[in-house]
Amino acid sequence: MQNNNSILALINLMDDPDESIYTHVRDQLLQYGPDAIPYLESSWEHEDYGLLFQDRVENLVHDIQFEANKESLKKWLDSDDKDLLEGAIIIAKTQYPGMDVELLNNELDKIQRDVWLEINDNQTAMEKVGFLIKYSLTFIIFKEIRKNFTLHSILISTLF
Repeated sequence: MQNNNSILALINLMDDPDESIYTHVRDQLLQYGPDAIPYLESSWEHEDYGLLFQDRVENLVHDIQFEANKESLKKWLDSDDKDLLEGAIIIAKTQYPGMDVELLNNELDKIQRDVWLEINDNQTAMEKVGFLIKYSLTFIIFKEIRKNFTLHSILISTLF
C-alpha cells in the first residue's frame, strides 16, 4: 500500500516544468519497474495534465518495458537452459509489450500438433518440407491471419 501511494505521488509530479524534479521523479519511478506501469497508464488515460505529462508518461512506460525486457534477456543469456522460443518471445515483447505469452504458446502448441499429425516417417524429406511450406502459407498466413491479426503478426515476426 505504501508503494502505491508513493507511485501515485510521484506520478502527480511528472508534469513539473523543473527538469531536475522531473529527472528525479523519473528515476524513482524507473526503480519501481513494471509495477508502476498500471498506475502510469491509468493516470495517462484518466487524468488531464496536458501534453507534456502524456509524452513523459509514454516515454517512461516505454523505458520501463525496455529495461524489463533487457533484464529478462540477460537472465535468459545467463541461464543454463537457453530455450530459443523463450528468447524469441523476450525479443518480441520489445515490439509487442502487451503480448499474451500463454495465448502465443497455445497457438504454437496447436501448430505443432497439426504438423505432427500430418508428417510421418514414411515421407521423404522433400514431402515433409513441401507440407511445411504449404501449411505455413495456407494456415498461418492466409487463413488464421483474419481471425487474430495481432497474434499472427507476432507469430510471423517471432518465427521468421
